[in-house]
Parts: sequence; C-alpha cells; structure tokens
Amino acid sequence: MENCNKVAEYKLIGENMAIVCDINLLKDTIVLPLSYFTEELNIVQLDKEGSAGIVSESIVIVGNNHILVTGSREQGHPYKLFSKDGKFINDVGSYGNGPNEYGGISYAQMDEDNNRIYLLPSSGDKILAYDLKGNNHEPIRLPFRINLGTFHVNSHDSIVTVFAPPIVHDAYTARYCVWTQNIHGDFINGISSDFFNFKNRDVQGQAFTIRVWRDNNTKDLDVHYYSSSLTIPSNEMLFHFCVNKNELTPKFGVNFRNRFIPLHRLYELPNHYVCVIYASLQTLIEPPLTFIVEKSSLKGAYFKIINDFLGDIEIDRIMMQNGYYTMNNEPLHLLEKLETALQYNKLTPEMRDKLTNLKNSIDKEGSNYIIYAKLKNTI
Repeated sequence: MENCNKVAEYKLIGENMAIVCDINLLKDTIVLPLSYFTEELNIVQLDKEGSAGIVSESIVIVGNNHILVTGSREQGHPYKLFSKDGKFINDVGSYGNGPNEYGGISYAQMDEDNNRIYLLPSSGDKILAYDLKGNNHEPIRLPFRINLGTFHVNSHDSIVTVFAPPIVHDAYTARYCVWTQNIHGDFINGISSDFFNFKNRDVQGQAFTIRVWRDNNTKDLDVHYYSSSLTIPSNEMLFHFCVNKNELTPKFGVNFRNRFIPLHRLYELPNHYVCVIYASLQTLIEPPLTFIVEKSSLKGAYFKIINDFLGDIEIDRIMMQNGYYTMNNEPLHLLEKLETALQYNKLTPEMRDKLTNLKNSIDKEGSNYIIYAKLKNTI
C-alpha cells in the first residue's frame, strides 16, 4: 500500500477524532495477498461423522484449540464443535422450542479459557450457555428482549455487553443501542437508542431493517450499526464502546460527498479499516466494491485479495472475524478453485506441486474443508 494515495483524514466527530475516508479520493484498485494480513494458512477436513447438515459458507469461529461451525437450520442441525485438526467433538445445544434450544442465532462467542460457548437467538431475552462438551448451563438473562443483536461476555469481570438494533418496536424491546449488565441479568448502564437518528426514518413495518455487527479482530469492542434495507441506506460510523465510560466513540466512516449513500458495511482489522459497498437504490453492484484504509498512513484504495498460499486464487468473500480469516468449502467447490489456480501459467514449480498434491488429496465424498489463517497483530 506504500504507493497508494492518502484518502482519509482525522475529523472531529462530536468530541472525538475519527478517521473519515473521502470517497472521491479513491482512484486505484490494488491486489493484496492474503499473507499481507495473515500468518500461515491451514486446511482441515471436518470429520464426516459429525458434519451432517453443515453447509458451505457457514459461519466459522476458530479458537486456540477448537473450531465452531454453524449447522443447517433448514435441516435442523445445531452448531457443531470440532478440534483444530477437524475431529468432531459434539453438537452444541439443539434446534427446537424447548429450554436451551434455539432456532436462528444472530451471534456466537466461544470462550475456550472459561469452557463456554454462548449463543444469542435471533429474537429473545437470554443468551444461551453451553460448555465445550455441549452440556447446557444456566442462560444469561437479558433485562430486555432483543432482535438480531450481538454481545460480548467478559467472564473475568462477569460483565456482559449487549448491542441492539437502535429501533424500538414495542413495549418489550430494548430502549438501548448498547448496555452492560452482570451475568445474573442485572442492568448496569446503557446508551439510549436515541443516540442514532434512525427513529426519524421511514421504518413502518420494517422490524429488522437496522442491523448490528461486531468483527472482534482487536482488543476493542467494535460495533457497526447499519441498514439491511434498500430503502434505508446506512451512513453511520464504526464505533468502539468503552464499558467504563459507557461511551460509543466513532472511529471510522466514509464521506460519500453529494452521492446517494449506498448500502455499506464497515469492518475493522488490526491495522486497517475496510468498507464493502453492496448496492444503492439506483444500481446493484456485483460484485460489491471494497476499499481499504491503512490506520497509520491513512492511505487507501479499492482492493481485491488473492490467496497467495494457494496459487493466487481470488478471494470473493472477505471473512475476517474473531482474529482469523476463515472459509468453509464443500469438497467440490474447493476442487474447482484448485483446478482454476492450476491453469495459472506463472505458478512456481513448488506451488504447482503443492496445489496438485492438495487437489489429488481432496475427498470428493467427504465433508467440508475449513480454511483458516490467524490475522497478524491480533489480540
């Protein structure tokens, strides 16, 4: 990125300085290797025994010793826990309407140090808790019902931070966009949903148009509130939440100048901010435009990522969360990618041998392959 232009500057947002990218300064498109962001790449095939119901592109959470994978809700398969080398350990809870059972899940946290997995149902008033053997534990009660939120459990301090979409739908929905509580469900502090101006927008009948997400790639509690609706474009910033100060601090945003504000998501990596522009009312963008800004230099550009560990295969989805790049591939999908890479005539002999051996080892009738790499300079 040394040759990129400076595309952002620090601006005073309220009482805080934040990085704001000027969309008009983005001129070039660069290609960055995955190794620019990550350490060594790992490829493991999940045990076929426990992989029933796992679908390609399911969310994957990688820890120090385990891999947690989303099951198929349509087929009634729950979250599944594997060892780092792909051995099936156990299911985590089960789908259903009974105690400690769930339907859709909006966010998950794996806390290996404290032998816990936490799952937040898409709608409800509790965070479900399990140990790493899949046993049920007492859920964390929430003082408010929440729709499509996210959270962070700090077991050391017994503090739970909950992030909620900042729209109030009825008398039971949280009036806070973020709050803290203890693990027993007692409210400590929070920030009103009035912090955002979404209440003044036309949201009649659109219960879940405002979404909230965390990438959890740094030591900070990052959060981005954004719209998933074409009728309500998002123009909010990426924030950090300070528990002690009960404060949302803006960190990164985009100045779209006089253009229509498109649907976009803001991501935080250890050394960069990323914006993915999905669509606008006027034009669908396929594939989405993606640009990156380096925190230290404020240089940036539109960019693509290639997997230089696997013969420069272009990465079409940026999945960098919880300190890892991850990709969940069905065998035939991975085989297709490898065959494409082998057609590249500039491969080194060593890389061609590596890809050929990997291609020949693919078990077409087996379960999914998980590709993961730890982000550099992570928590």
